[in-house]
Amino acid sequence: MRLIINTIFVFSISIAFLIFVPFSYASTTEFGHLSKVWIPEEEFLSYFDSNGVYTVVGNVKNENDFAVIPTISVSVMDDSTIHTKIIQHVPLPSGEEIPFKIKLPEIAGNTPILIPSELTFKITEKDPVSIEVLYDETLIKHDDGHITGRIQNIGDKTVYYPKIYAIVHGYEMVLDIVQNMEFIEKIEPGEIVEFSMYPDLAITKDVFYYSCFAVTDSFVRPMQSERNGETFYFRYDSGTWFTAPQFNDIGTEMTLRTQNSFPLETYVNFEFPSFSESEKFSVYVNGQEKNHKVLTIVEIGM
Repeated sequence: MRLIINTIFVFSISIAFLIFVPFSYASTTEFGHLSKVWIPEEEFLSYFDSNGVYTVVGNVKNENDFAVIPTISVSVMDDSTIHTKIIQHVPLPSGEEIPFKIKLPEIAGNTPILIPSELTFKITEKDPVSIEVLYDETLIKHDDGHITGRIQNIGDKTVYYPKIYAIVHGYEMVLDIVQNMEFIEKIEPGEIVEFSMYPDLAITKDVFYYSCFAVTDSFVRPMQSERNGETFYFRYDSGTWFTAPQFNDIGTEMTLRTQNSFPLETYVNFEFPSFSESEKFSVYVNGQEKNHKVLTIVEIGM
């Protein structure tokens, strides 16, 4: 299969295929517990990014004594049409919170309405990730609105593929959700690693501070496209955003667009389902073939 990536804002990218608004509330009684998983009203919002793409952000909190896997249904009224996207979020340990962000390029109107989300969950097992953000003089908000800092593995086990999320605040309101730009393959016990986060250019001038830093060792940005009359499911993780996956008529070539607003080098990891042992991939970014990639095809249960 040939993978073609077209960037809206031209930037460098490393490709790797790796193994591996309103108040929302979910409440149920299981195993004698009164369960509460919710999205605070002030942390669920939408905006048009610097590329004109409608963006929805939120922050899921788990106020239980057990871990959960939240599923969030986000709907937007655009003129007379309702657009819905469903996110099965990463496992959320007890007492933790993990933000989310989705892009809806299909929103074409000037006054879309964000509908109260629907939130359900399943009980699971998940321990907190043993990584902490270091709140010291190295945690710096820069004049252009981005932030740099360091994380440390305070546990006794290696953590693979950690992701750092944070909420971006203006003077009186939440503006955005961001994640680290760097690809972090692993962090050993006691090791300290630097990270950076960049808000969208549409809100950069209004950034006041960052809060609610959250670390996870899981990622899930599901995508799908029609391929030879069937739905082709895949996932990706990246410091930028991808939209509009589309196959050619014979299903051998997929084209995607990136949605980023900063001229910085970042990464993308795709997980594609495996159909045969003889599959081969080539990757092109802005018409140039990328040779720097690790190619592993995995089975994905969706």
